[in-house]
Amino acid sequence: MSFSPQDFWLFPDLSSPVLGEEIEGGENERRRGEDREETEFGMYSEVNQLMAAFEYNLKIIGERDEEIGYLEMIIKEQDAIILKQRTHYETYLDQILRSFGVKNDSDRFVIAK
Repeated sequence: MSFSPQDFWLFPDLSSPVLGEEIEGGENERRRGEDREETEFGMYSEVNQLMAAFEYNLKIIGERDEEIGYLEMIIKEQDAIILKQRTHYETYLDQILRSFGVKNDSDRFVIAK
């Protein structure tokens, strides 16, 4: 069974400039590399979006102490496949997904059990 972002009201519009492109005015500009985790719409925001999708569709296990570790645990325990939205930079989330052998070749998130 597979899902698309349109199946969930919890998913934001992944074409939003907040998630992929720089916003004029610089207030919420995208940052690259390690600075990204410090931005309002950075790494943790993307992890939270995936977390919302998991909570909506899949049984959640464990505690949400450290979001990255928790996401890894969910992927292992739920045997889920996640294809992340393609972007022009690599995030820690990309590294996690690659470590599970997930290819980052989709325009949108696809979560499959």
